[in-house]
Amino acid sequence: MIYTLTANPSLDVYVKTDVVPGTVNRSRGDSIYPGGKGINVSVVLSRLGCKNTAIVPVAGSTGEMLKNMLHKVIDARYVYLDEGITRINMKALGDKSETEINGKGVAFDVEKLKLSLGLVTRDDILAVCGSFADYSLIDSIAGYVDTKKLVFDIPRIEHAIKHSPFVIKPNIRELEEYFGGSIETREVEKYAQRLIELGCRNVLVSMGSEGAFFCNRNYSFYVPAFGGECVNSVGSGDSMLAGLLYGIEKGMTVEDAVRLAVSCGSATAFCEHLAQKEDIEKLFGKI
Repeated sequence: MIYTLTANPSLDVYVKTDVVPGTVNRSRGDSIYPGGKGINVSVVLSRLGCKNTAIVPVAGSTGEMLKNMLHKVIDARYVYLDEGITRINMKALGDKSETEINGKGVAFDVEKLKLSLGLVTRDDILAVCGSFADYSLIDSIAGYVDTKKLVFDIPRIEHAIKHSPFVIKPNIRELEEYFGGSIETREVEKYAQRLIELGCRNVLVSMGSEGAFFCNRNYSFYVPAFGGECVNSVGSGDSMLAGLLYGIEKGMTVEDAVRLAVSCGSATAFCEHLAQKEDIEKLFGKI
């Protein structure tokens, strides 16, 4: 069984405009989606037909709106917070650039999560995804759950590495922030292997339009992305993680699991929001 935890979910408001600082920017169209990396992982897993449960803290009126939007989309356990509101993120999608303004969100302690985390057994996968208003919560989560398969896709990877994750999925920017300094595409393997040396068991580096690099102590390989027009890159990395976890859960070969991961990431980049199963399957046979 796969569980996802989005400690800092959101309402994601997408507006179509190129942002010009210091002026009034008007949208050519807008939409709103439930947001948060773990939620995105759960949505793609569900579209692939993989049973999973999302653990979603919600707060205030925006939390209720998020819950209503997720109704019938994913199987979720909601954790109700007493203070604050679920954050709102703004995504400006222009012809020339993408600009994001993300809310901070609500900090809380592990006591709020204990009932939901208590469902996670030793053999289940728990994917901890996204930003945290208070990163010390990660230590509490890792100390509470008994799973051997703790997965992290978080911006501050130093908080994940110390827990010897089953899977860690950084992007190149997050690698740069952790190791300090610029990292070229050709250098990704070296830094991914260093994460293995630091105790991570499987490393998947999402590389945007360049595809992905995967390694563990037995495998090391690169999978290029499928060429196409990028409509919206938001959620591509989350979709990539969903594909990898699906492959692991279904017993696929490592190569096929990573191919599926890249198929999911690319398919999402080519559509307005998150990829549908048929979009993923079309790409999987071509990568």
